Amino acid sequence: LAELTGAVARQAQILPDPVDDWLGGIAGDTSGLTQKAVTSELNAIWRADILPFCQAALNDRYPFSPESAVDVNVRDFARLFGPAGMIDTFINDHLISYVDTASQPWKWRADFGLDAAALAAFEQARRIRDDLFPGGTGPVMSFTLQPKDLSPNVTRVTLNLDGQTLVYYNNATRPQPMTWPGKDGTGVISLAFQPIDGSPEVMLN
Repeated sequence: LAELTGAVARQAQILPDPVDDWLGGIAGDTSGLTQKAVTSELNAIWRADILPFCQAALNDRYPFSPESAVDVNVRDFARLFGPAGMIDTFINDHLISYVDTASQPWKWRADFGLDAAALAAFEQARRIRDDLFPGGTGPVMSFTLQPKDLSPNVTRVTLNLDGQTLVYYNNATRPQPMTWPGKDGTGVISLAFQPIDGSPEVMLN
């Protein structure tokens, strides 16, 4: 319907008065109704299918609430932001035909105007998908870790981050690339300190 009303409006531009005013008015009225209908439909789908779970999964959860001591559940996060997740499916099934995703930032198409702030949120969700779910797996976060200093009563510290090991002897070292989760997929982190007096290693899990 939006394509049809757009074609009517374009045709009206080349017609003589008063036909162009009459025909253009019809196209404008219909286009306005189409936009309202689409907006209502998008809002209804979002509120019914996604918003309740989104609020339950993210509200008062770190990092979406930075002061919270409760982390967002990884499975809930993947269900929302992962490939073929709830937000990704909403974008692909209901939103994509109204959005110019080739532009940076995303823009609503010229014949369909909606809130730019809402669109920016969907673009950010797409970035989360691309950054944290490489190759369709995940979520995976890549980072580098570089020890800087060691207590004078310790000769060595060993970090095991889900199967990735970093050993530090209080000397210059290069940043070591790591990912989370690690290669073991267990989510286990351990930190071991070797005291300088030769006593048994102290292990923290």
